[in-house]
Amino acid sequence: MVDKRPSNEIEITPPSFEEQVFEMAYKARDSWRKNQALWSVVVALVACAVGAWSFWAWKSAATDRAANRLLGMGLVQLGTDRPDSALASFDRLAADHGGLAVAKGSLFAGQIFMERSDWKAAEQRFRRALDESKGLPLLEGGARRGLAASLIEQQRYEEAEKELRKVVSEYFHTSLDVGTRELPTGPSDDLPGMALSMWQLVLVQDKIGRAEEARKTAETLIRAYPSVEEANDARRWLASKGLPYPA
Repeated sequence: MVDKRPSNEIEITPPSFEEQVFEMAYKARDSWRKNQALWSVVVALVACAVGAWSFWAWKSAATDRAANRLLGMGLVQLGTDRPDSALASFDRLAADHGGLAVAKGSLFAGQIFMERSDWKAAEQRFRRALDESKGLPLLEGGARRGLAASLIEQQRYEEAEKELRKVVSEYFHTSLDVGTRELPTGPSDDLPGMALSMWQLVLVQDKIGRAEEARKTAETLIRAYPSVEEANDARRWLASKGLPYPA
């Protein structure tokens, strides 16, 4: 009998969707922890505030001074393991102000609620961060990824798929051509961690019955980032469906 398996098939036991999503990289809170280094990049614009919030408070324009002071206060509280106090500062910031300081504070507040498994509260903070992000990729993209994670945990997969598609369509620019990708001047993504977002998108699309879109997303992931862990996950997923995958 002719062996019809893909020549580079990986021998695996196909996992259920729940195993894929909630016991692998897809689980929102696990993905969050796994992605901590990337989230530090997403909020890089505010990381320096832990040590320099007073400078921001006194040197910024008068209209931003109070907002920056609350943001800095919340970051100091968060950095000294006082998350409840930090949340109070971030929520006061969001209630009294608008703009980039609120976007940054809301991202941190959303992270705190994700760690507490309070998905609805996290969703609210990420939506506010998105509203205030002013189109800046690190802030807007981070807010969308956080929003998608909170929606996944609430089993609102259609909404999560929409947010992840926006992340990929707006911030993914890596070339699928190996030669172009290795050029110093080759296109690069506007947001770090795109492989993880694409892998999550594969699983959500599969969950809601968009198998063909999931296959295309998985193949794009493998071609764009062939050596990352998420690419291996995508290869296993394709193999479990009896589908070939890019070399």
